[in-house]
Amino acid sequence: MYALKVSDPSVLDELVKGNFCIKKSIIPFTSLGVDHALEQENRKMKVLGGLSGLTRKPAALARFFLVAPELARLSMEAENMAGMSTTTSTRHYQLSNLVTQKQEKRICQLRQVIEQTNPFQCNGTDLINMIRKTVLPEDVKMDVLRQYDAGKTAYTTFVNDRIIGTVNLWDPVTKLKLKRWSSTGKSLRTKVGSKVIELKENRSLFARMAIVAKYRPEIDVEDAISSYELSGVSRSLFSADGSLLPCTDKSKLMHIMEDLPAKTCSETDRLTIQQGHNAPTINHKALIVDGMVLVQQLSVKQSDIKNCSDLSREFIATLDRKSRDYGCVHLVVDHYDVESSLKQVTRDRRKENTGDCRQYICMDSTPIKTTLPAFLNHSKTKASLTEYLSCKVLEQYKSGDKVVVVSTETGARSHHMTVEHLSSGQEEADTIIILHALYAHRSGKTVHILSPDTEVLILSLRHVPDDRALNLFRNRSKATTGTIKTHL
Repeated sequence: MYALKVSDPSVLDELVKGNFCIKKSIIPFTSLGVDHALEQENRKMKVLGGLSGLTRKPAALARFFLVAPELARLSMEAENMAGMSTTTSTRHYQLSNLVTQKQEKRICQLRQVIEQTNPFQCNGTDLINMIRKTVLPEDVKMDVLRQYDAGKTAYTTFVNDRIIGTVNLWDPVTKLKLKRWSSTGKSLRTKVGSKVIELKENRSLFARMAIVAKYRPEIDVEDAISSYELSGVSRSLFSADGSLLPCTDKSKLMHIMEDLPAKTCSETDRLTIQQGHNAPTINHKALIVDGMVLVQQLSVKQSDIKNCSDLSREFIATLDRKSRDYGCVHLVVDHYDVESSLKQVTRDRRKENTGDCRQYICMDSTPIKTTLPAFLNHSKTKASLTEYLSCKVLEQYKSGDKVVVVSTETGARSHHMTVEHLSSGQEEADTIIILHALYAHRSGKTVHILSPDTEVLILSLRHVPDDRALNLFRNRSKATTGTIKTHL
């Protein structure tokens, strides 16, 4: 290009005048490159299906290239006569009002996001999507950060092997297969068939028994089969691959106990159980709430929840309805900061069933574009959401008369009293609920527990005090609404 001034001054003059592109319209800033314009001209000559069947017949190929330009010209002239190709706009499409409004809206959204989450003031090493508040997994983050170095290494290897070396230039090139931002949205499903594993194990066992029966006649195979369990683990507690069998019928216990008062008590006793000996006042009643259960029981359409701000508003409204008759409310949630959790297998199984598993940082502007179970698929998203909702609840009831205590993995907090002694290192909210229930009971309050978990019911029955009546368990689920009360 530097030599054009001496070698080809006429070409340099044309380039200076701007004659290095093709202008097909009077609209400014819509010129095309020469190669792009040439491709568009070739496209006019192509018919439906392309040039298939012509390239190997020279005579047919020659006829096509003689006739096709004329046919394309006639077609374009017919469109011009019909007014189909007339362009009425003289402005660039990027200058339209609709495009300008969209651009201004996105600028306002970007400014709002930067004001809430300044990328230059974030602590930690997590790679975060600023718009969706998604945290990249560690393996994806490492691939994104090393893209440049990996590409440079691949380029150096290509040059050394194929340009300088002896490797054929046209041999297949191995892909780097680096994970990207979009990799977190792919749904990968792995079908684990326990029956297949069991069939393989049984086939191996039967083969061994056949060999034993043939070469060890002194062993009574029939007696051995009927007397011993032919498995490496107890099949009543474990599956064939060694995983623990979950208990799926424990919820039936709750329905049985709900029917007990109606079947075993008289009308007078039933009224006594339902109302208590002395109906306590609001200030002497405490409600212990499982926070995640309340989230799952939100009776609101998915289309009405656009972001975490909408979710917190519905959550607080539901909590307010359920705690209207109580002067003290304890909001308890699970802890998700336990590294070696017993529930990790269950969480992994849920991830396989739901497919997409992304981590979100919950704040007012965090969008919720999927179903609520899919949004809460990642345990760290649950931790962020519980902390976010707890802060919203404390802020809502800060100036009221109702005493509110929240318990998360960061500890127990309240604006009305000191509750640091209620902080617990337990992972499950089931056991933390008992701690708060006993504390409220020792403070002279009648305790109601809002949770559909059977574990909470069993633990509550174990800790029912024997000196006074305690309203023990309040269950509200999709199928039934009832109150279980125990009087000792």
